[in-house]
Amino acid sequence: MPASASLPASIELCAGAASGVGPLHDGACRVGGLEFRIAVSQSGAGLHIDWSMHNRTTATVAVDEVRIRFSELRPGRVVDRGWTTSSPVRPAASDDLVLPVVVARDHADTARAGRVVLSHQLLVHDGGVLGFMDGRNELALIETPSDRSSGPGTAAVLLLDGCELDPGAHRTLSALWIATGDPDLLVTEFHDAWGCQSKARRAARTPLGWWANPALTPAAMRVGIELAAAAGLHHTVVDATAAGVRELPHQLRAAGMRPSLRLRPFSLGPWGPLAAHAVEQSPGRPLVVDASLVADLTDPMVLDQLTNRFRDLAAAGWEQFVLEGVWLGALAGRRRLGRTHTRAQALSLGLAAIRAGAG
Repeated sequence: MPASASLPASIELCAGAASGVGPLHDGACRVGGLEFRIAVSQSGAGLHIDWSMHNRTTATVAVDEVRIRFSELRPGRVVDRGWTTSSPVRPAASDDLVLPVVVARDHADTARAGRVVLSHQLLVHDGGVLGFMDGRNELALIETPSDRSSGPGTAAVLLLDGCELDPGAHRTLSALWIATGDPDLLVTEFHDAWGCQSKARRAARTPLGWWANPALTPAAMRVGIELAAAAGLHHTVVDATAAGVRELPHQLRAAGMRPSLRLRPFSLGPWGPLAAHAVEQSPGRPLVVDASLVADLTDPMVLDQLTNRFRDLAAAGWEQFVLEGVWLGALAGRRRLGRTHTRAQALSLGLAAIRAGAG
């Protein structure tokens, strides 16, 4: 067994009046108002923790978050990483003071971001690796030890966003993997296992190409295509706001280039009739980022529009899509199906709708 097997751990449930704390061990245990079932097994160089929560009561329980806390796991140095590809990644002391000047893009939980170093989904530290094995159903973050953290040691947190668990219902939670040793080796093992469990696609590397300036006129775009083709580039990415965007796929293909379109699929545009289909930051107040409404990806109309839009673009000749601002789909807020769906599940619905249209 790795050294992590001997680390004391507890389960912490944040669910209003049903909240509670209990020890983590194999089998069933009661934590607050819910029953948890735990199975700990050896997996490669680490331990794999499968867990689920069950409502044995006669009342519905709304769960904000659930944590596994390793009270004696206190790394000295960690990798601080946000939850988008644009977020900074840096080595840090685990008790670094994080400046409260953060933007929603970089942190799934901005309330915690000003207090402690947060790593999203996976924590790489000087003594090993700790990470959740699936990100499709709950957003996850790992809170490093600090005088300002919510408790001792290191906490692995799943955000349930207030999803309700009806009487007699159960929910399987994302498995957790923990291992001690050389972090360079363990992080590779973690990602291999994560990709296998999440059924990750292994896409071909995109060849070097030309990113077209959306401000170019159609005439200037044609000149740019000719120059890029003459330079031997076989791939181009065009912004969805570019002039003549509907006619460009034919021009690009004729020049021997593969047409790719860059767009922000989860922005609804400025405040208007679509406000009823946006995420709400409070009742009746839509969530707006960069002057654009954020789409509620649990709304059937939004999902239909996404599928139809990408089907039309694919039919027009666009072969690849570069999606920007995907993090918008998983911002905290009120959603149509918020009672049963976390924002991670909402994001999965949105991406599935895009794939259905793009083929």
